Amino acid sequence: MRAERTDAEIIAASIEDPDVFEFVFDRHYDAVRRYLQRRVGLDVGEELAAQTFLIAFDRRANYDARYPSAKPWLLGIATNLLRHHLRDERIRLAAYAKAPVGQINPEGTDDDRLAAALAAPRIAEVLMTLHQRDRDAFLLFVVGELSYEEVAVALGIPSGTVRSRLNRARRKMREQLEGLEAIQGMAEQS
Repeated sequence: MRAERTDAEIIAASIEDPDVFEFVFDRHYDAVRRYLQRRVGLDVGEELAAQTFLIAFDRRANYDARYPSAKPWLLGIATNLLRHHLRDERIRLAAYAKAPVGQINPEGTDDDRLAAALAAPRIAEVLMTLHQRDRDAFLLFVVGELSYEEVAVALGIPSGTVRSRLNRARRKMREQLEGLEAIQGMAEQS
């Protein structure tokens, strides 16, 4: 198998020779796993990543060959799996948002890392206020590191809708995180 073949070509070839799908797995597993683990933790992320590739393998005959990269398709499958775990994600973020800031040890931590640690519960709280569709688009863009067009493919929506969802998510986060400078100021005083 030549390394320069597109995912679309590999997926098409995997219809006749299922073992070829391994090349798509090798190319994208780490990105899918990282995205999922950042959303739901190490263990669940690993499990959902495996499920993502099982579903992708089962549905490979339906892959739209117009898209040379399977990454947005795979992250779209992963995002749909996340929806099944939404309740657990909400519980986890809600618990994280309530974590006492006083447990953070400032020794050996640079100012930026300390400020981020102090801000994390508030950011988690604000993420929970976003509508699920806006949060999915935002996290695919930020955590999944997809472009607008790739987020559109992953969610099966027009790229203009992605732009609207990202703008709405950014605006709401900016509005709700205005007081974050005060938290960062506490980090500078430490």
